[in-house]
Amino acid sequence: KHQKYIKDKINSPLDKPTFLVMHGGSGSEKSEIMTAVKNGVVKMNVDTDTQWAYWCGVHKYYQKHSDRLWKQLGGKDNDDGLPNKKKYDPRVWIRAAENSMGARVTVALKDLGSVGRFSPKEELKDDKPVKPYIRAILNAAAAN
Repeated sequence: KHQKYIKDKINSPLDKPTFLVMHGGSGSEKSEIMTAVKNGVVKMNVDTDTQWAYWCGVHKYYQKHSDRLWKQLGGKDNDDGLPNKKKYDPRVWIRAAENSMGARVTVALKDLGSVGRFSPKEELKDDKPVKPYIRAILNAAAAN
């Protein structure tokens, strides 16, 4: 009804004369997103969802490797002398967080119908998550 109101007010020949932003899109049901897109929403804010996804990536990494994150050599309950540097290196666990966030962004792009709209390729097919952050989204079409 908003688009119709604007169309009538400005006497536009377009059915959707303005671009709408869905603020607070995090946690929205897919049906709500579909309705919003149908009504002209072209951008959806999902900051809370992406922050949570980033945290989940860190948390899952910690859970998986927690035994090796207590000291530089050896495990929590053993002194096997094996180095743990590759486990606590921030580049490794931050990558896990970025991959988790990329997966959430991928879901949002699919829900919003953005896949294939700006590229002849299906850069997000087969549920492959977009890798680290926005740069990867921009480069995804070239990579596939």
